[in-house]
Order: sequence, then C-alpha cells, then structure tokens
Amino acid sequence: MKKIDSANVVITGAAGFLGGRAAKYFAENSVNNTIIATARKTKRKDELEAHGCQFIEGDLLSPAFCHDLTKDTDIVVHCAALSSPFGNYSAFYDSNFLATKYLLDASIKNGVKKFIFISTPSIYFDFNDRFNVKESDLLPSPLVNHYATTKLFAERYVLEANGKQIQTIALRPRAIIGAEDTVIFPRILVAYNKGKLKIIGNGKNTCDFTCVRNVIEAINCSINAPVSSYGQAYNITDGTPLLFWESLNYVLTALDLVPPSKKVLCL
Repeated sequence: MKKIDSANVVITGAAGFLGGRAAKYFAENSVNNTIIATARKTKRKDELEAHGCQFIEGDLLSPAFCHDLTKDTDIVVHCAALSSPFGNYSAFYDSNFLATKYLLDASIKNGVKKFIFISTPSIYFDFNDRFNVKESDLLPSPLVNHYATTKLFAERYVLEANGKQIQTIALRPRAIIGAEDTVIFPRILVAYNKGKLKIIGNGKNTCDFTCVRNVIEAINCSINAPVSSYGQAYNITDGTPLLFWESLNYVLTALDLVPPSKKVLCL
C-alpha cells in the first residue's frame, strides 16, 4: 500500500461497513495523516477513536455541518448512502443525492483537493445475466430502483465537478464482503434462519464479489492516482467471478449450518 502523508482525510458513513473499515484502516496505516470519521450515529465512536480516528457526529443533509466538516480538509472519501432495494424516493434522493451535493459543494468552497465517491454497480442491473460489464456499457432506462437512480444522480454531479477547483473520482464496488459485513451475509443468514433461503435456478449462478480490503485499496489507489485518472468512474471487483451457491455453502458449513437443498426453478 502506498501511503498518503500529511493530509486531513474525512471519511463519511463511518458507522457503516465500508466507511468504518476504511476509516480504521487508514488511521492505522497512514503516516502523519488525520483521519476524521463521521456519521449520524455515535454507536461506533469509541471503536473508531480506539483505532486512531477522530470522530465527528453530524448530518450531511445540513449544509452548515458539511461546511464545518470540510474546513482544512484535503481529501474526502464519501461512503455514506442509503442502500436498500425498496423505500420512499424522497429518502433516497435526500440521503444519496442531496447529502452528496452539500458535501461536494462545501468541499469545493473550502478548497478540498480530492473527492472520492463510492458509487454502485446497481446502475447496470436490467433483470438479465450480464458478464464482463464495462464502464462504457449503456445503462438501462429506467434504472432498477430508487437507490440506483439517486446514486447515479450523485455520481454524475460528482464527476461533472472534476477540474472545477477539485479532483473527483467514482468507484463502483460490486457486492462488498468481509469482516464487519452488515449487508450481504447478515441478510442471507436472516433468510436462512427463517427457512426462506432456497437455491435459485440450477445452483450454478455466477457472481462477482469484492473483498472490503480490496475496496479500501481501490480508494487508496484513487487518492494517489494521477490527475488524468480523475473525472471517471471505475468498476471494482475481486476480478474472479465465483459460483454463488458454492461460496455460500462454504460459509454456512464453516458456521456448522446445513446448506439449503430446496430450489426455485427459473423459467
């Protein structure tokens, strides 16, 4: 890992999976940097501070808070988002677009040098199997849900600002997994414990995953990237598609659970 030195780095969404892991990792592995972890909730405050982060509680929907947060800041890594397949559009618009807008606007006003935005590959989903998806591929219209729609709005706003007193970049990590996962495997285990987990299709479903440590490395690469690499979005995965059910069964077996055998056939 190439280390960033002598920078004040704000990492949003620090109460969540990626934001929390990224904040702790950079605090422990960066030299002469101040890592400022921020979230609306204080539930991980003590944990983050124990790893060397400064913690600031606040709401990114407050322009005043965003302004204060980005004062004397060099780099912003924006991980905070409302991620769910369902929900009220206004909640997604506020959390994913407006919060990003306020944070980026404040960053520009305060002279922040680099803004790394964590986007999503959900923008590609079109109810069909897709392989080797490239950043240049056409996007479906409409997008699959409010989450994908509002994240794309935010991504475009961020990238359009590149070169206008700030350098911006977007990362689209696919299916983040790893220690402290609060989304993928926890939801799967809930379905398993309720007896609702069934194999879809023939069980040969292929899926890309991204280890959270690799996403952190992608963030680090973005921070240290040349100016020519900014202003673009990058798809991020581990680079090796896996058989989903084979991988899941490995995890279930490691937890002394019996893998599911019931199937839902796809026509």
